[in-house]
Amino acid sequence: MNIGLGLTSSSKFSSVIATIIICALFVGVSHAASPKKSDAAATADSKKQKEFSSAKEAADTLLHAAEAFDVAALEEILGSDATDLIKSADPVADKKRATDFAAKSKEKMSLDVDPKNPKRTILAVGNDAFPLAIPIVQRRGKWMFDTKAGRDEMLMRRIGANELDAIEICRGFVEAQHEYAQEKHDDSQVNQYAQRII
Repeated sequence: MNIGLGLTSSSKFSSVIATIIICALFVGVSHAASPKKSDAAATADSKKQKEFSSAKEAADTLLHAAEAFDVAALEEILGSDATDLIKSADPVADKKRATDFAAKSKEKMSLDVDPKNPKRTILAVGNDAFPLAIPIVQRRGKWMFDTKAGRDEMLMRRIGANELDAIEICRGFVEAQHEYAQEKHDDSQVNQYAQRII
């Protein structure tokens, strides 16, 4: 069996690196192309966003709204620019994601204060202490969810997951090559790696 694309090992490596770079550029371009709000607009949105007297109150209110999947309450808590984080084209999956998050908080919930910034707290839920991407921050003496920072964190998590997937694919490719080279193929006199990938 010949699985071929006619690549040498160095050109295979170059192809993998090029693919990773193209994916990273695509993510960067799509992030850069997303509309940016002016500071005045961001301030206006944060005024519409619900504020709390403590980080615990903010977390409890979010979890209560997530458990009921109260979209209006979630938009008020996270801000008007968080609608796309709350709702997608699949309302069933949106509700499941929200209610699962709330259910994990019943297993265990903690508010972890950032050691570098005591005005920044991360809500972690479940026995695995999964951290919510959107931090709770203190501004003007009140606590609120920093949706902009959360959006950036979600992007970083997505990029990190994509990098791990790319690494796993590369490892799978190497494993497949080793397995292929264990036997002689195509009337060859020697064991060799596949020259092409179909």
